[in-house]
Amino acid sequence: MRKAVAEIRLPRLLQVGVALLLGGVLFWAGTNDAVAITALAKFWSNTAGALGVTGNVWREQPNEVHSLGGSSSLPAKLTFGVGYSLTCLLLLLVLTPAHTWRLGAAIYGSLFLLSVVLVLVGKAVGSTGPVYTLGRPIIDMMLNPLPIMVLIPLLHWLHPATKRQA
Repeated sequence: MRKAVAEIRLPRLLQVGVALLLGGVLFWAGTNDAVAITALAKFWSNTAGALGVTGNVWREQPNEVHSLGGSSSLPAKLTFGVGYSLTCLLLLLVLTPAHTWRLGAAIYGSLFLLSVVLVLVGKAVGSTGPVYTLGRPIIDMMLNPLPIMVLIPLLHWLHPATKRQA
């Protein structure tokens, strides 16, 4: 019988190595977010220029008070956020069993989608509105490792690992 890819467990040493690598990537991205976002903004600006696409959304813009550091553009922020979130989900996948990973991914994804919806609705109404003000802290929380650091032990506590048979 074939196992699903999400149900295949890595050997313990490889699991620890991948977790450390992903943790290092998250640490680097968290401490150098302004550098990463500025580089992504330049990449998207150059790509848009090469393709002949114009508009302020593709250009580098100075950040507002509540946004990520560095100069950025909406595609740069989105690329950074999606990349950071996917790295967090990969770390969750490496450190938890498949059946608990699905629950953790659903919780994490739901919070991320809620924050995006709140910010988009808040921007449509006006960026000083209460909906936008509520969405920004949720995004800021999702773009740090705290949710993963809480979810991993919580998922292990809710669904303890079954004993392996020899």
